[in-house]
Amino acid sequence: ACWKTYLGRPERDGSRCLALRVLGDALCVSRTEEALPVFEAYLELRRRCWPGTTEEIRKAKANLACCLTLLDRHDEALELRHEIFAVCKASDAHQTIPSGVAVTDALLQLNRYAEAKTILRELLAQSRQVYGEHDRCTLTVIKSLAQAICLDGSSSYEDLGEAETLALKCLNFARLLRDKSSIDTFTDRSLFDTIRHKKGALEQEAREQEALRAAAEAAISECASISKGARCYVCL
Repeated sequence: ACWKTYLGRPERDGSRCLALRVLGDALCVSRTEEALPVFEAYLELRRRCWPGTTEEIRKAKANLACCLTLLDRHDEALELRHEIFAVCKASDAHQTIPSGVAVTDALLQLNRYAEAKTILRELLAQSRQVYGEHDRCTLTVIKSLAQAICLDGSSSYEDLGEAETLALKCLNFARLLRDKSSIDTFTDRSLFDTIRHKKGALEQEAREQEALRAAAEAAISECASISKGARCYVCL
């Protein structure tokens, strides 16, 4: 109804443009495929009629990227996330880290763990320098890095130990602020438990491999002893 009210207005009418964005937001909730062309049209309209509104164009790209992600079109979403990240690094320091984390989220959807971890480590160093260790922005990066390590099937026992330390830091911070904000400790606890479970599984696997190695060595030693005894008997 909102869109139909302003549909007949000129293309450069601000209310018409806003109505188009609201239509996309509403459709994306339950009719994502229908929302996609609306978000694309809104972004194109912004670029064509208001090229100087960089912040609104950034938001339009972010909305389009979210819609593409919901439709499992992760490569296209990643391309947009990279565009946003590049613009933020050049002109918007406050959005650089959030936009960088969004890039790594898209990379994780594509199982590109090494790239995601590299970017997150760079973001973590930057966030610690700019905001400090216990800022929420820094802790968001810490949590994302812990998740990336946990999801990477090639992570070693030492890697998971690092992830466990990072996740514990997030969990302790969430507990500290639990009564002062709406921070959800459940997801932090779930991540921590998942990492510990994977770490425990690697420990168990290492113990089993060590037991097999020891058994194999014992069997070889026993065979060598038997063989030596047999040779001595022949000599007699």
